[in-house]
Amino acid sequence: MQIPLVASRLRAALRRSKRLMRPRPVIGAKTLNPSPPKAVPKLPSVQAPSVRHWLSLALSGIGMGLCASAIVLWGLQLLLPNGQYFERIQIPLAKQWNLPEREAIGWVSYADALLTSERSDEAMRAYGTAMGLLDTRSGIVSRDLFIQIQNQSLAASQAKSTSSFIHPAWGSVLLGLLRNPFSASTWLDAFVAFPLIEEPQLLALLMLSLWLAGNFIRSLQDQVAWTRILDQERIFSLGRLLPITLGSGLLALLITALVSLSPSQPVMGAVVLGAAVPGLFVQILNRVYQLRSRQALAAWESQHRAEFSSELHNTAQQSIMNAQVLLREIINDLEISDEPEAGNYAWRLAEAMERCQEVEDELRVLRNGTEDKFARGQSFFDAIEPICDRLDRRGVQYTFSWLDGPLELDGKTWERSTFALAESARDRRIAATLYQVLSELTWNVIKYACLESEEVILEIKFSCVRQDRVIRYTLEVEDNGPGFDVQTAQDRRPHSGIFSLERYLKRVEIVGAQARSVLQSTPGKGTNILTEIVAPIRRSQTDMVRDR
Repeated sequence: MQIPLVASRLRAALRRSKRLMRPRPVIGAKTLNPSPPKAVPKLPSVQAPSVRHWLSLALSGIGMGLCASAIVLWGLQLLLPNGQYFERIQIPLAKQWNLPEREAIGWVSYADALLTSERSDEAMRAYGTAMGLLDTRSGIVSRDLFIQIQNQSLAASQAKSTSSFIHPAWGSVLLGLLRNPFSASTWLDAFVAFPLIEEPQLLALLMLSLWLAGNFIRSLQDQVAWTRILDQERIFSLGRLLPITLGSGLLALLITALVSLSPSQPVMGAVVLGAAVPGLFVQILNRVYQLRSRQALAAWESQHRAEFSSELHNTAQQSIMNAQVLLREIINDLEISDEPEAGNYAWRLAEAMERCQEVEDELRVLRNGTEDKFARGQSFFDAIEPICDRLDRRGVQYTFSWLDGPLELDGKTWERSTFALAESARDRRIAATLYQVLSELTWNVIKYACLESEEVILEIKFSCVRQDRVIRYTLEVEDNGPGFDVQTAQDRRPHSGIFSLERYLKRVEIVGAQARSVLQSTPGKGTNILTEIVAPIRRSQTDMVRDR
């Protein structure tokens, strides 16, 4: 056989392979002129926080501060014995701020505490002091309060059983702003002295109401997003207005209860705490929709994988198999040729055929799906054997380490203690992700490290650590290759190779796990890539650890 004839047949095989690999044109699609390659855009600069962000942060800080102050004062009111809170805090502050009604109610509360401690003489003096503060005042609120204190004092002096003093509602204090809106003492009484000093539980319940209403709005927004029944893009869509409307209505009901009911009535706390029921119900409903969406997405992935598998088998894999057949025919012809260079050509074509076989193996794994193989009974340890064979053919020296906490195990024992591939879809997804990341990283070692280093040493470490109700799966791959400057390589090829591992890592989010990858490399000092997947620990995994 002549060398020109071999070259002619080889060119024909390559043309046929390219023709088979060429994508079929889409009917009706427009042909676009190829545009010149664009430069990689620079990363956008980080924008400064907006005014809305700072305003929200300031309001949250003020609300948390007020809530903390109210809780502290409320605790002092409940814990200090013999009415010392009213004697040491409420009465002096009301006297300093010139608020006689708040001071009078402080004396009444102090008198009630003294009666409880069986100190009736001091209690009667406290009642008298409260009535003396209001005796000369002619306002309607002051006169009604004077009569109520007088009746309370009379019942106490006659040794009759007295009921608790009915404190006025916050609404009656706020009405004072309408009667005298330009008085600083009226504003101080309505928003500081009464809700914070005299009745600190009011302010604590108000902050709780605001949080419940905001949480209810966010839950409704999530609900609308999950159901996808409304258009969220339009500014005035029902999907935007409904959560805010319902949440505002809930907040209005809570504020109405806080304003109209007396703080001494226990029903007020029950009303505010009862507002948590709608938000809790919507959150449970969101959880149900989230689980349903995960199931639907898993079913869609299965269907899409089946369609993709069929298309891949009928196009790319068949084309590669046809190219392998043609290459085998050419190699056979070269092996019986008498030309002196035929052996060299045959060896090079055999190497090209081996590369085609590796690509076919990768496509077969991609077509069948790693998770499906795990579900059909294949172990994780057996799944990585093709990766080991690939490294062996390239002459890469590699070592595997399998760590379960501080213990070093063999691969199969580590797999049994870490994964339950037959029962758990989550474990299959995590194992498949680790396999795909390892496959991608070993390909990069073969493509780059093996070209520039004569002896490549690869260290692969799998570890599993259980702590704080989570389980951490870690894959660390380190080589002694030439290394590279990370920033320069990422600017040149930001979406390829080791910089695109995120496409694998994001797939674990659907099973409730989180993943990240850290790349470290220095020119002349090799490369280290650490991939970590964190998932909540399951009860079966807890039992597995206890049995061990």
